[in-house]
This record gives sequence, structure tokens and C-alpha cells, in this order.
Amino acid sequence: MNMPLTSDLEALRSKYGIELCVESVTWISYSDTIGIVVLSFFVMMVILTLVVIFLFSALLWMPVVRSTGVVFGYMVLAGVLASYFTIFFYLGEPTDSICATQPWLLIIWAFVFGYLLQPPPQTTTVLSLSFFV
Repeated sequence: MNMPLTSDLEALRSKYGIELCVESVTWISYSDTIGIVVLSFFVMMVILTLVVIFLFSALLWMPVVRSTGVVFGYMVLAGVLASYFTIFFYLGEPTDSICATQPWLLIIWAFVFGYLLQPPPQTTTVLSLSFFV
């Protein structure tokens, strides 16, 4: 673990005049053991997801793949792939831009997965399947 950012916290206290509930900030470095384990898991899962996307694309003619909905399948696989890349928001030294982006990331994911979980109208499903098949 790296050293806490006490000077940054003191600057925030003096600038805004508020008391923060966090006294020190620690982060996981890329060179720590846990950072290396998390990054290796990230690489393995990205490769596995890319293999699944390739298989999904190669087997579009199969009835099982068609019945799941091609567009929905690609959206879910792209969402899974994008979610693996959020690991970079939590590893390494936190910056102001990363700290400001984290809450918006949760809001975006709520809207995306909320859209994915709602049932589509029947006409949209038929049009999207006929477009890709």
C-alpha cells in the first residue's frame, strides 16, 4: 500500500472549511501483490469474454443463439466487457478526475442495466433479429 494523501486532505479542509470523515486515503498500487492478482484476473476475463464474443458471432446460424436475441446478446457481452475495464477506476493513485467520475459511472450503469432488463416490444425484437440474420 502507498502512503496516505494527508496533504491533499489538509488542502481540502483549508479550502472548503469542512471536516472530512476520512483521515487518510490508501490505494492499491499496480505493483502490489493484490494489484498484480487483480490485473491478471482482468486480463484472463477479457480474453474469455472476447472468445465468447467470437463464438457468439461464429455461431449466429444456430437456433440457440438466434433465440436468445442477437442484439441483446451483443449488448450483454459488451456490457460485461466494459465492466471489466472499470477496474482502472479502483487501482492506482486516486486523482480528482477519477474521484469525480466514480459516482457518474454508477449512474450510467444503473440506466444501462435498467434498459437491458426491460422487455422490448415485439416489433423491435422482430426487426432487430431480421437485421442481423
